[in-house]
Amino acid sequence: MFWFDKYHLDGLRVDAVASMLYLDYSRKPGEWAPNIHGGRDNLEAIYFLRRLNEVVFERFAGVMMVAEESTAWPAVSRPTYMGGLGFQSQVEHGMDERFPPVHVEGTRASQVPPGHDHICVAVRVHENFVLVLSHDEVSTQARLVNKMAGDTWQRFANLRALLAFMYGHPGKKLMFMGTELGQWDEWNARQSLDWHLMQHEPHTNSAGFSPISIACIETTRLWEQDFGWRGSSG
Repeated sequence: MFWFDKYHLDGLRVDAVASMLYLDYSRKPGEWAPNIHGGRDNLEAIYFLRRLNEVVFERFAGVMMVAEESTAWPAVSRPTYMGGLGFQSQVEHGMDERFPPVHVEGTRASQVPPGHDHICVAVRVHENFVLVLSHDEVSTQARLVNKMAGDTWQRFANLRALLAFMYGHPGKKLMFMGTELGQWDEWNARQSLDWHLMQHEPHTNSAGFSPISIACIETTRLWEQDFGWRGSSG
């Protein structure tokens, strides 16, 4: 409440919600005690998160409350009166094994269903998802363009294809800084982005792709339905 009131934030991303929801999360047998019903749900934490979201949205209309929840807990981004946790949206981790997330590694995407090559994106609308190409892909690993197959031209083409998939599917979009210009090295908090790469055509073209895609979303007004099936460009 302090952050919204004094610093006028647009939203908060609540990290590691799963560790709050489950009493046994990342704990070994004997390191946790069941709740009053004998289960592993943290009833107090669930109540707190629901009440937190209710009060935030009562007092600060239009802000975002985003949950980083990694266990397929149901109705994370549904209102509390519907039995949900009350978050406005949820980071898409693709924990449902039937529909793995987009993840590019080596020369092909990992966890791709049989018969699919390289990139697979699942459209799911049971939560208000935020589609992420986030710090998890670049903080301890190479950049996305470095994970693509082929020569330099093919790598940048595949990166644009991956971004196009993200922009063209339902859900809020999130891209980590530097991805748009096709930075090769992993992110380093101790220095700026590799802006010097913008003198080279592949990086210039890559940086210009996202504004064009965003303008297309605005023109077609897909953002009005980006949490539903109709919010996809197909």
